[in-house]
Amino acid sequence: MAYTNEHRFAARSAFVYQHKSLAQIGAFLKVSTRTVARWKDQSRAEGDDWDVARGAYSVSAQGMETVQTEVLEDFLLVFKITVQEIREDKKATPTMKADALAKLSDSYNKVMAATAKASPQISKLATAMEVLHDFADFIRENFPKHAPALLEVLEPFGEFMSKKY
Repeated sequence: MAYTNEHRFAARSAFVYQHKSLAQIGAFLKVSTRTVARWKDQSRAEGDDWDVARGAYSVSAQGMETVQTEVLEDFLLVFKITVQEIREDKKATPTMKADALAKLSDSYNKVMAATAKASPQISKLATAMEVLHDFADFIRENFPKHAPALLEVLEPFGEFMSKKY
């Protein structure tokens, strides 16, 4: 069966913005999960990676600082536990402990540097998607009669933005 671009855009939208699984999307659109997966693969081959778009949207919805904080908190918890395990390891020699601590410190420095820089491309896409989301809300609230026209072009434009960033 031939499906329209509206089907594909609806699938992308449900995946990116609603965090639906491919199976959920297929059930909702009355298409096979395999078809949705094929659309996703085709889009990635064309430069629109739904996973990257989903990640960017999540970052824009949560805020980059929140994501960075979560990553740092998780890493610091593991860091603290590992340091404690190194201290308590009775079988490890002082040299082995020093080596393990040096490697752990190197990892710490790399995580801190990466978190501080964050991905510029994801950050740009997240900002663009947040602006588009705010614009859609603005239109719905202030110019409701224009909402259908906006929705008609917003999904293809979102795909265009994902390819660009």
